Amino acid sequence: DRIGEELRRVGHVDAAVPGQHLGHQRVDLGLVADVAMHVARAQFGGELAAALVGHVGDDHLRAFGRRNQVRVALLRAPGIYAADRLPLERLRRGDPVLAADDDVHTNHIHAEDLARIACLALFRAGPGRAYNASDDSGLRMGEYFDAVAERFGLARPPRMARAEIVHHLSPLTLSFMSESRRLDNRRLKRELRLRLRYPTVADGLRAATVPAA
Repeated sequence: DRIGEELRRVGHVDAAVPGQHLGHQRVDLGLVADVAMHVARAQFGGELAAALVGHVGDDHLRAFGRRNQVRVALLRAPGIYAADRLPLERLRRGDPVLAADDDVHTNHIHAEDLARIACLALFRAGPGRAYNASDDSGLRMGEYFDAVAERFGLARPPRMARAEIVHHLSPLTLSFMSESRRLDNRRLKRELRLRLRYPTVADGLRAATVPAA
């Protein structure tokens, strides 16, 4: 069929797989597997490789790769940002963030760097290898919002204790404040031989264009 004919022209595939839950909607992992199976069954002239960006079913995806002779690389992407993916509306609304004592660690990656990581993973990643696709920033969530606010001349968001902020934000927004982790990207740099274009959020924000008033 047409899809198969198009797939036969390439030997590598990138796929972006969101988290298993998006708000109240559940991602159909069966559909993801069906797409991957279609790709795997296409008759390529060379080795088939897939770089999957997301947080779902690492073990299942590795098993799929082994069964179908697909070299799968897993990219665990945290907060993806770019000039057109910044929380400007949230800052303009004055939505609060957690007070410093309650704040959580966050991880970020610029969209352009993530695209480069996916390309490198197709050719340099080992079978079944997982990589934290994160930059070198060491920010807490409130610090990230403060940095964006300062870059675009907006007021810093108000700070609230966790017990108070639950009355002001949606359950989905609050869910992002329930996890605190710092990702290690050394494997990413060592095995994929990556040099980040935007090593920190500060670098990415400096490159972002301030929108016209």
